[in-house]
Amino acid sequence: MTRRNSIPAAPDAPHADVELLVPNFVQHGTATPSAVGELAGNAAAATVHQRSSIFSIDIHPDNERVVTGGSDHFVRMWSLHAIVDHAACVSPATPKELFAGKRHDGGVMCVRWASKTGFFLASGAEDGSLVVWQLEKRPCQVSALMSGGAGAKSYPETLSFVRKLPSMESDVIDLAWSHDNRFLASCSLDNTVMIWDGVTFDRVARCQHSSFVKGLAFDPVGTYLVSQSDDGSAILWNTQTWTVESRVTHAFLQGTGGAAVLVRRPSFSPDGSYVACANAVSNGVHVAALLPRGKWTHASRTLHLVGHTAPICVAKFAPVLVQDSITGTPTPVVALGANDRQVSVWALATQPVLVLDAAFDSDVTDLAWSPDARVLLACSREGRVVGVRLPASLDLLGGPAVPDAVLHARLVENGMDPTRAEAIDHSQVAHAPAAPLPAIPIAEHLQAPQRVTTTKDGRKRIQPSLIAKVTAPVLVSDSQSRNASAVALPDLAAGPAARRAPSPPRGRKRARHDDNGEDESDSNDAAAVSSRGRASASARPTTSRPSATAAIVGPAHGIYHHLGPAPHPPALLLPSRYPREHHIESKCGGVRLLLDSGPPVASMQPVIRGSGMPIGRQLVLDSPAVAACISAARAAVITRAGTFIVFDLWLGRVVVHDSVVPLLGADADAEAVKLELVVDANAPYGPVVVVQRPGGGASESERYAYDARVPGFVFVREDGD
Repeated sequence: MTRRNSIPAAPDAPHADVELLVPNFVQHGTATPSAVGELAGNAAAATVHQRSSIFSIDIHPDNERVVTGGSDHFVRMWSLHAIVDHAACVSPATPKELFAGKRHDGGVMCVRWASKTGFFLASGAEDGSLVVWQLEKRPCQVSALMSGGAGAKSYPETLSFVRKLPSMESDVIDLAWSHDNRFLASCSLDNTVMIWDGVTFDRVARCQHSSFVKGLAFDPVGTYLVSQSDDGSAILWNTQTWTVESRVTHAFLQGTGGAAVLVRRPSFSPDGSYVACANAVSNGVHVAALLPRGKWTHASRTLHLVGHTAPICVAKFAPVLVQDSITGTPTPVVALGANDRQVSVWALATQPVLVLDAAFDSDVTDLAWSPDARVLLACSREGRVVGVRLPASLDLLGGPAVPDAVLHARLVENGMDPTRAEAIDHSQVAHAPAAPLPAIPIAEHLQAPQRVTTTKDGRKRIQPSLIAKVTAPVLVSDSQSRNASAVALPDLAAGPAARRAPSPPRGRKRARHDDNGEDESDSNDAAAVSSRGRASASARPTTSRPSATAAIVGPAHGIYHHLGPAPHPPALLLPSRYPREHHIESKCGGVRLLLDSGPPVASMQPVIRGSGMPIGRQLVLDSPAVAACISAARAAVITRAGTFIVFDLWLGRVVVHDSVVPLLGADADAEAVKLELVVDANAPYGPVVVVQRPGGGASESERYAYDARVPGFVFVREDGD
């Protein structure tokens, strides 16, 4: 049975031990001249600060500073000591604003410190940009351009720019770090959730909703990521495979996705026992839905927190468990912020323990707890920050905080790997400098001097000569580069035959199972077949065509492969298909792929349709393309030499570099085989290779998808069998 709690009537007087925090100095906006102040001769009143909306707030893990993001495009950092201590607040000697910097071209919708360490700060904005900052406890000077019109300013601390991640297609609404800092997640109004490596900041995965995604939270156990969307669902994603584990719809109004709210920020309890979802509805009443672990989709087990009169925008669990004074049971505490301008605090074992009423004049946009759960801060669209400071005993929440050992035991009980309990300390991670690109030789036939002519009016005209087309090597993370071989670029000075890759070891792999279930090979091929590849191949129907296990090629260097020679026999040349210059349009119409068969060299270049702006660098191919396709996310080609290349439009680089020759077989008639690339959104790397052999119709074609976990091609479907 669903349990309902409700907010009682607000008491006439606040709790004696609760201190209301109203730090009016925390504000975003720009300074404008004041005629009244100038006429009065009051320098302090000569400017007026126009408040801008504050969309996000977060407290640093060291309990000393607060960061906010606002519609003025700025990220600002404040002293928490000045916020909670009245004497420090009014003292002119106490620094209040520790830093202000602008790296976005839109309102900053979310700011989040890295878990436990706070070494990095991530911020996302309306312009789709994602920026990573590094906290440095040293003074800095900010130019007049970066100070919002207030002139050059000095700050006691620094948020130094680290990296700007590839922009998302629309507003970035929320961000979340995993408990161990191994992942950073972002969500956007482009209906996607993007997963980034928490150390290298390379893209790891892309998850999809059917409408705007407005909230994220990582499971402290490390198993799930929850995302909330306007499509009326909350999805729990498996953090190992990034696939849907559970889709929760019963707690939300279907058809319209619930009430229109700016954000839908969910939250996990510190022990992972509950996830609190914002903007839920129960019998027409606005509630927060608390989903118990393992019973995410069970409507009868969902807890509803009832009392707000408008949609709840944000839920935030306190980072500690409190010990109930009556039962002695560790209990989570959650704060809710809503469009009714109220903030409520709930101890789940009892009733609501605190309500901030009439604190704001507009919607609550974000909440933040201090690491010891004594301070709760809220921000709003009107540009104000309000909060409370609780007594050290936390008796208002029901009892003292339980020891860390008890919380750790609860996390392990819920499935946390004890070896991953500690967060990565980014300050201890060595970031090796990028290796210099190898020199590209200039072909002799391209070394002719430039042609210079003079017009009748004396002007000189210089006709440029092509020197070389540069290919972009694959950028690998620090962990991958330690095991990676050198990046090999095509030799532009040599002919096509010289640029062809060396042949692999002779013999074809054909897997068979012995009595013990182990695979044997009927050749001495040195390349090992992974267990995942064997499982995919064994699921195929028996056929006389080449086994799919023969397609498992390439070194296992992780997700990204190097743009070096692909392993294929040098004698194979597939028939030409495209003219010298050709382009392919994506179905979405926003991008196109330009193909050039040469001379002097074959190349591919994705561009934005209309403007013709290139996406990434032009890639030199080992031979002209015979098959190609492009979608909104990836472009792929197969060359005459059988090289298979997938170019990620988001990252602007090659993510797959392999060969399709093992799909055809060593004795294949290259002139008779037809290859095609088709876009498949369900395939992990988008394009699917369609092979049609001599004598077979379109209904008898074979389909292969590339899987980097093998790494290599896996059989998808064989029509007609």
